[in-house]
Amino acid sequence: MAGHGEEEPPTTGEVGGDKLILRGLQFHGFHGVKQEEKTLGQKFVIDVDAWMDLAAAGDSDDISHTVSYSDIYRCTPPPPPRPSV
Repeated sequence: MAGHGEEEPPTTGEVGGDKLILRGLQFHGFHGVKQEEKTLGQKFVIDVDAWMDLAAAGDSDDISHTVSYSDIYRCTPPPPPRPSV
């Protein structure tokens, strides 16, 4: 049961009930409507809620049965490439 503003896990697909939370991932990107945004860039901050089944990791205590926060970070979309000036 979720509480304190937390969401319940999705009910479709084969998603388990464990939730990894990454907050405040920061990227510098060159994206936007204005020329200044495209030239100077800006900071983007995102939050990721990753639902998965980590029962095997809990049962075995084997690191190969879990997921690395670094892997989740690397799966986040990169900022758009800097345009050539």
